[in-house]
Amino acid sequence: MIIFFKTYFACENRENAEKTANQMQYQINEFGEVSLLEIIDYWKINDYFEVSFEIDSNIEIQLLSKKLAKNWEQHGGSYIWNYEHEEFLLSNKVRWASLEIIE
Repeated sequence: MIIFFKTYFACENRENAEKTANQMQYQINEFGEVSLLEIIDYWKINDYFEVSFEIDSNIEIQLLSKKLAKNWEQHGGSYIWNYEHEEFLLSNKVRWASLEIIE
């Protein structure tokens, strides 16, 4: 199963966004084969970066969401996570994330 994992980071610069993305990729590798797809400036908010991963895993998306963080909301087949004070998803820089099965 292929899962698309999109995140938005609050980072001072691209170098820090790349470092954070690489650290997250390393952590996610525990759940399957992970590809870092892209790191781009988020056009809506300065100092935010859109970072996307593809996860090839046999883990069900519901179980994966629980292993990554608490407090996901399910919307159809997608899972959405929003930053809350004192809760974080793999990094304290992540402000929003989504998981979706693509294959």
